[in-house]
Amino acid sequence: MNNRHRRVTKLRKQELNVLKTKFEKEYGISAEETYKVASQ
Repeated sequence: MNNRHRRVTKLRKQELNVLKTKFEKEYGISAEETYKVASQ
């Protein structure tokens, strides 16, 4: 159970990183900046 959860989390992290990279390439700004602005 725990092992599976860890694997899923790892996968999700990889997906997020891929999305982040795509986002940065398309918009020229980092996802972190966007998140900061959006979360305020």
